[in-house]
Amino acid sequence: MASSNKVFQYQELPPGQFRLLRVYPKTISMISCDMFHAPLNNAPPYIAISYAWGDPRVTPAIKVNTVQFPVTTSLYGALDALRSSREPVMLWADALCINQQDLGERSSQVKEMSRIYANAASVAVWLGPEANGSALAVRLLESVANWSYDQHGHMKKEKQLAHLLNYRKVAALISLFERAYFGRLWVVQEILSAATVDVYCGSSTLPWKMYKDASNVFRQYEGLIARSFTDTSQATQRSFSVILAWCGPGSFPDPEGLKRGFLWILRTCREKLASDPRDKVFGILGVCSGLPTELSPEYTRPVREVYLDVVDYLLATTKRLDVVCEATRNPDTATDLPSWVPDWSHPPLTSSLGLSYNFDATPGTQVQYAFSDERRRLTISALRLGTIKDHSVPVSTVCRPDDFLMGFTHLRAMFARRGLAGRGAAHQALCNALCLGQVPHKYKSGWRASCYEAFSLMLQEHLPDIQVDEEL
Repeated sequence: MASSNKVFQYQELPPGQFRLLRVYPKTISMISCDMFHAPLNNAPPYIAISYAWGDPRVTPAIKVNTVQFPVTTSLYGALDALRSSREPVMLWADALCINQQDLGERSSQVKEMSRIYANAASVAVWLGPEANGSALAVRLLESVANWSYDQHGHMKKEKQLAHLLNYRKVAALISLFERAYFGRLWVVQEILSAATVDVYCGSSTLPWKMYKDASNVFRQYEGLIARSFTDTSQATQRSFSVILAWCGPGSFPDPEGLKRGFLWILRTCREKLASDPRDKVFGILGVCSGLPTELSPEYTRPVREVYLDVVDYLLATTKRLDVVCEATRNPDTATDLPSWVPDWSHPPLTSSLGLSYNFDATPGTQVQYAFSDERRRLTISALRLGTIKDHSVPVSTVCRPDDFLMGFTHLRAMFARRGLAGRGAAHQALCNALCLGQVPHKYKSGWRASCYEAFSLMLQEHLPDIQVDEEL
């Protein structure tokens, strides 16, 4: 009989090998398995598990080589869902099959993770147990995916889609799409590397393709959903239509998009979470091709050096400053990072202008730059456009509406001081600047009036003591 006080000991992994689990059939409630080494290039068929680790404080035990081993509730649920009632099942799960306390092994095995998921007979996504109407949500996904294309591949009409949707079903699906799994970074690589993916939620199972097909429908008919369901999620404050179209499976980059390069993938996955800040870079390397060994996972390196390497590599290979434009600051930004290095560990409060509007001030121009002071300083060449003589009060990305409105009123006061307040062209220029020159199409002929009306109403609501002039 195994002692509950015995501690599991990992055996050192030889080069070119990884660990697998042989999970025994359901004969008792306790999950029991053996762990063994296998060659990466000639492993027996296995299923790789993709899951969110979950709360590390709640750790039910399983038996590994007869020794009790604590795992998270999430991993326990995945193992239980995948074990058979008749025969052993070969599985791979990172929290078990990689010695997480050995930084050297962790670094070397993380380099192989894309290969591990690619070589698996299938990848099993575990979303968690049935909850909040998840079985109803999965049935809705299946219905929408089956509806999405007829036998000739043509999309059917809006009315048929609307017939499939009702509040109860949509609310259940919102809850499913907001599960922790979809917010994790590592699972992007796991999904995109796999040949076959099945999604498990409680007792329900669907191919990942059905999740993506349904998500594509929701994106195509986002307007219809917005008109039909005006609710917002209490958890994220996002509208139902946005969650269905852009969250859940819709938050994963399409394989074709990977061709757009390393920076595009970093941007696309920036809102996804990882427990180790270095993993915001390491977690996507497996789906990027042609990257240098200097960017390979190495958990003994400081976060600052990893993030500096990203800027260094992108400047050297693209000859563009796009990566520097991602260095938006917020209160959580790491203080030891130079101002021009993006802090990938925190989702940005606003996106860079180049990403939002495809701005490109000098198309085709290669940046001239140099590092100094052990990469603490970055010097770049530039064109002198003019001299800034005056500026409004600064408005950061974390300001409240009151702060934005004070910035607006101060900017208009500057116009008045310079004798521009009464000039129509100056007012139009100010309104154009407020939207970065990207005037919404429906306001092309009346943007100035619409812009001033909106600010007037907000000033009356948030700053009623400020006198609004006749122009507003």
